[in-house]
Amino acid sequence: MMHFSARIANALRSLPDDTRPNLIELLKEYGVLAEARSPGWLARVGDDFAKGHKEATGGIISTNEFEILTEVMEIGVKPEKQEGKVKKI
Repeated sequence: MMHFSARIANALRSLPDDTRPNLIELLKEYGVLAEARSPGWLARVGDDFAKGHKEATGGIISTNEFEILTEVMEIGVKPEKQEGKVKKI
């Protein structure tokens, strides 16, 4: 089993409440993508997914289901370099 948690960045806490990210909703959106990739994903993770509150959430899901979640979230995937962008040193 994989225990995971997510919190908003400290810098975002200074934003008005209605503009701060809602991590539960964000995880649920990724859950829909995980369901599309692996039918039955939402049923398999059940109520142990996206628990907590909107600024700090997490859950306990199987390692296999967590790997699917990280794939759809593209964790560890570097963004493609854009043509014409010059890196300042």
